[in-house]
Amino acid sequence: MDIKACAAGFCCADVYQNIGVFYPTGNGIDWGIHLARMGISVSAVSVVGKDEYGDKMREALAAEGFDISHLRVEDGDTSVMLMALKDGVDRVHLEAIDGVMETY
Repeated sequence: MDIKACAAGFCCADVYQNIGVFYPTGNGIDWGIHLARMGISVSAVSVVGKDEYGDKMREALAAEGFDISHLRVEDGDTSVMLMALKDGVDRVHLEAIDGVMETY
């Protein structure tokens, strides 16, 4: 049986500025990445902005094997969660920037 999944909903970039790392994430994306890594076809249905992080999100999800043909690109900034890594293990949320997800 060919299983297909749709990762719909919240999509954002976790940006760890203190260590220079970016991760594609969000409730609609996290589990989709795990499914794609198990060989399941996943389509992303969400929105990113016409900015650097929007480009990075599209590239990262495509590299994970996502179908990004339903990932809209809108004027504005991609939703970003500014993060920090404390003591090398604890993820700390510093600031949430809604960007184009504000009205999605």
